[in-house]
Amino acid sequence: MKKYIILALVALFSLSSCVLDDGTTRDPNKANEVLVRKVISSLSPTLRNVKYILYADAVVEGRESDAKFIKSHYFPNATIETADDKITITESLSNNQSMQSVVTTGGVKLTEGGSWTLEEVSGDKTILVGTYTGVQGAECTFTTTYTNGKEESEDYSVKILYSLVSNGIKMKVWGAGDMELKRSYTMSFTIDDNNPLIHYYSNTGGSRDTFYYINYFGGAMNIAYTDLVDNTSREVNILFDDDGDHIYN
Repeated sequence: MKKYIILALVALFSLSSCVLDDGTTRDPNKANEVLVRKVISSLSPTLRNVKYILYADAVVEGRESDAKFIKSHYFPNATIETADDKITITESLSNNQSMQSVVTTGGVKLTEGGSWTLEEVSGDKTILVGTYTGVQGAECTFTTTYTNGKEESEDYSVKILYSLVSNGIKMKVWGAGDMELKRSYTMSFTIDDNNPLIHYYSNTGGSRDTFYYINYFGGAMNIAYTDLVDNTSREVNILFDDDGDHIYN
């Protein structure tokens, strides 16, 4: 299977308030767990939505076996509509509603310098999930900036290498990001390119659950946190081993 690196500008869901119940000083293990879960859960929607872009890329490039593989793994019962400038993937939800994932290509392939958007449409609500560019075999940067109109914000610059493997999509993830809730906390993370997170997205049936440590097999991450109210800070390093377990150092 071919490998792909895609540049994405993505609007992620914001963090909820990050008060660690004084875990920065009284319960280090609990504080570590909370910080890592917040970073991983923020990355999860980005990694989960990769399937739509890879599917659209396979379709427009004429790689029928790749397109069939992705659809059968992640949205086997979806209805697909293909036009010259967009691909619409309609999935049924558990509440008898449906949701559309719309990849707008503008009629230009990624390999030709195209800039694509991914939108989620449910009822009369449309959410811009992200903007993507990428070239096969070339290094690109994934960035995201999000502000929800209140005070939460996220700003990422993360590189992701994708490949199709027997049980789904394998990803190598590295880079850095900032998460901030003004007047409450600041938090940043760094994933070194020499030790990227290794993630297998092997969920089937179009699962949209948020995962934390599931299917991370290797890599390391550093997280720095500052409580702006209590004027306290902490730093944690997390290592994922080949068995999917994680340890702090």
